[in-house]
This record gives sequence, C-alpha cells and structure tokens, in this order.
Amino acid sequence: DGVALAAVRSSAVRGAPDAFCAANWRERVHRVDDEIVCVICGLIADATALLGEIRNFCADHRARWGDAPAVEAVARHLGRVLHRRTQLAAGRPFGAAFLVAGFGGDGTPKLFRTDPSGAYEVYGAGGVATAGAGPDED
Repeated sequence: DGVALAAVRSSAVRGAPDAFCAANWRERVHRVDDEIVCVICGLIADATALLGEIRNFCADHRARWGDAPAVEAVARHLGRVLHRRTQLAAGRPFGAAFLVAGFGGDGTPKLFRTDPSGAYEVYGAGGVATAGAGPDED
C-alpha cells in the first residue's frame, strides 16, 4: 500500500520556452511535513500562502503534542482556512485546490481533496484540475 502523487504542467506552460520553466517554477507537488505531501492546482500565489499555513499548522502541532498531525487533521485545517476566506466581505476566496496525502496513525495511506469552498473529502484515488482541463488526447 502507498500513495503516489504526480502533476502535469498546463498546456500553456508546456509550450513556453525553457527559460520560463526553470527549476521550481510553478511547482505543483510539495512536502508539507515528514509524513504528508500535497499537489496543488489553481492560483500559485494562493496555493503558496495556503501551503505556508498548513506547514505552520504541522509545526505547531509537533511543538505542542510532540508528534506529526494526522493527514485528516491537516486537510480539515486547510478546509477551515479556505472556508473562512469565503465569508469575508472584503477580498476574494482562495483560488486553489489541494490533494493532501500521507499515512494515517494505523499506517494506512490516506488521500484527501480540498476545494476553494473549504470542503474536504477522503478519496481512494482522485485528481484536481482547472475548468475544462483533462488528460491530453495526443
């Protein structure tokens, strides 16, 4: 059993010259904590801010409890942050969706999907993409 995450550059970026696609440019797969990784989809600036938020959550959890947070706790926290942002009168909601993966306390692989509304759900397998995006039919 395990968890595998992958990301594909968007078709607009695939055609860009290599100078614009330097290492770490528009990176989609990120390590959140020692046992948790995620894939982002959407606005990179929003996703980067949210990634910092969940990394801080993991660090705070480790400092307080001496152990890594459960994957579901990270997905739930991310959902709460996303949902809070939808209720602000000033500003806009975050424009990023996440797949958050890791291993549960019992050692089983877990995969959660969050969307910009703040909803999160568990998946056996899943994907996130921008509107109208799907696999290439080359």
